[in-house]
Amino acid sequence: MIAPIWQRIGIALGVLLGSLCWVGILPSLKSATGTQGIVLLDAPMGMVTCLLVMAAAVPILVLSTLLCAVGRFTTGISVFAGSLLVLAYTGGSTIGWLERADLPGSYWQLITEMLLWQLMLLCAIALIYQFRPVVHRQLPVLVRRNSQWKTVLKTPGVNELMAAVISSVIALIMSYLLIQNASINQILCGLVFSFALGAGMGQTLMPNTNPVAIFMSPFVVAICAYFMVLFRYEDQAVVMQALFNGSEPGGTIMAQFPGPALALPIHYASAGLLGCCIGIGIVRAAADDADQMNAGSDV
Repeated sequence: MIAPIWQRIGIALGVLLGSLCWVGILPSLKSATGTQGIVLLDAPMGMVTCLLVMAAAVPILVLSTLLCAVGRFTTGISVFAGSLLVLAYTGGSTIGWLERADLPGSYWQLITEMLLWQLMLLCAIALIYQFRPVVHRQLPVLVRRNSQWKTVLKTPGVNELMAAVISSVIALIMSYLLIQNASINQILCGLVFSFALGAGMGQTLMPNTNPVAIFMSPFVVAICAYFMVLFRYEDQAVVMQALFNGSEPGGTIMAQFPGPALALPIHYASAGLLGCCIGIGIVRAAADDADQMNAGSDV
């Protein structure tokens, strides 16, 4: 396993190269009206857009797998999520989608899209995990030496599910508090911080080596947030009034429009997943350092 500093440099280079692949298909992802907010099911080509996304993901998966083969598993997933974050940022905020949506009913569209994103992410994570040892065997001996892999993807057990619940609850609460409007900067930064904190707490309280359940916490939070809107508001006028009032000072926390519902599925798939990688990575790195110190003291 290469040194942490080289893993960080690899993440930066991987995100830079990967983002070029995503941004290259950006014109095909825009809505027919050209407004902001990437929603695949709202794109002119419909489901064909999903195929474009999968095609653009191939070279990024190669980069992610390569970094996984020489570093931590979360390092490679961070490349995938980080490069997708660039596409989400370039696509703009939720404002454009809110303007063209039929609220609150259009949130069913976001729920369907969130399902698509989650399926694509799980497939990507599974492919990276499967090809990680294959790529590792092709690397020079110097890089292969002393690789200690602890990540084991399998059906989540009680420990993993509890970690995911903790992650989801904390991320939902924090994103509700942090996201106050549809600014793309606030949404992405709020999601990264919320899921980094949630995943870190989940990994700390329920230590495990199977992160697949925590990786699904952005999906859980997104679905909960979208259902809040569907069951809380009756028509578009009420939704727009809540959005306007939510941006005004003096309103109570519970009365405001739920901030997590202002994030689109691509925001959760990128910023949410990246936050999970950061949280898990920090906790695992600290645990590994503690194990090494204890091993050294026993000598």
